[in-house]
Amino acid sequence: MQAGPLEADRVRFSAHPEFDLLAALCTTAWSSQAGGRSERLFQSGVNWEKLLGMAELHGLTPLLLEHVEVSPEHVPAKNLDALRSTYRQNAYRALWFAHELGRILESLYSAGIEALAHKGPALSVKLYGDVTRRQFHDLDLLIGASDVSRATSVLDGMGYECGVDLDPLEEKAHLESGYERVFHSSHGKNLLELQWRILPHFYAIDFDMKQLFARSQEIKIGSQVCKMISDEDLLLALCVHAAKHVWTQMSWLRDITQLAKIRDLDWGFIEREAERLGIRRIVAVNFWLADRLFGCGLPACFERWRDGEATFALTTEISEIMQAGGPYQTESFAYFHLMMRLRERRRDRARLLWRLASTPGIGEWKSVRLPSRLFPMYSLVRVGRLARRLAFEL
Repeated sequence: MQAGPLEADRVRFSAHPEFDLLAALCTTAWSSQAGGRSERLFQSGVNWEKLLGMAELHGLTPLLLEHVEVSPEHVPAKNLDALRSTYRQNAYRALWFAHELGRILESLYSAGIEALAHKGPALSVKLYGDVTRRQFHDLDLLIGASDVSRATSVLDGMGYECGVDLDPLEEKAHLESGYERVFHSSHGKNLLELQWRILPHFYAIDFDMKQLFARSQEIKIGSQVCKMISDEDLLLALCVHAAKHVWTQMSWLRDITQLAKIRDLDWGFIEREAERLGIRRIVAVNFWLADRLFGCGLPACFERWRDGEATFALTTEISEIMQAGGPYQTESFAYFHLMMRLRERRRDRARLLWRLASTPGIGEWKSVRLPSRLFPMYSLVRVGRLARRLAFEL
């Protein structure tokens, strides 16, 4: 992967100096010129309240503090205190999650359940060498679908409570078409996600979970040795995760480019697997966005991906969404239309549309109670709910 030139019109495309400053801080990993550019932005009169809020929104508070501590005199005292306080809260949370990850994995391993650490503390250590240098708000573990019930029992014994209560038919259907189970504890809600897929079934991006486990690699987090998916699989998983959330956090792009920078990736495998999964356009959008923001350049294999105009148009559209900030409505038809346009193959768009329309989930099961013999009718409930939503949006 070759770094691109740090041209102002490529990297600075926002109307907000605070957004540009965060992009420049991310760029420092790629260009020595970025340090001077971020310094000029610091001195140009940024709105510090807005900058701190934007750094938290984009998951870049640790990165901002790292750079601010080099020249703290540029920061008003009250804003520096607020930044340090937010950083400490994130650091304490990250350290607690790292400890909790070790405790959970030890219990799962003792029960004979294979589990992979995914994102969270493991990704922080892999990419930045320290769990406190990357923001995250929960733990993600990958397990086999056949182990979900046993893992749930283990977690229940550790004080974790599952967020939903499903009957046997719903449980079976959820394992077939869902992808995660969320857990709470006395420490808070949505602290842990057990995932048996990388993405929900309806996205029609079907990673081979058995192969992900087979290619997994060891990583040490403190004194805990655990496993996570291979670097190449991780890159693809991070790309689809960013797409799923419409790139509303700049930190996701930073993670992707950091992985590409520090690891010797097998780009041939990445290209073949992206082709198999039908996500070449999604991967390309990630790197086009990163190149535009950070000037990091594009992988050489992109020259063979003849999808330039569509990818460029999507990159421009998504960059505007990133600048706007805030959450994106992922239950809207605009969102699902975007997800379809991110797929380069017609058959994948058709599969996405079919699965979206025909696959019921927890929302349908809880909206109306049907007797067991009518359980297949939930597909019609799904269609009806989608039709009502479309009518409301129109």
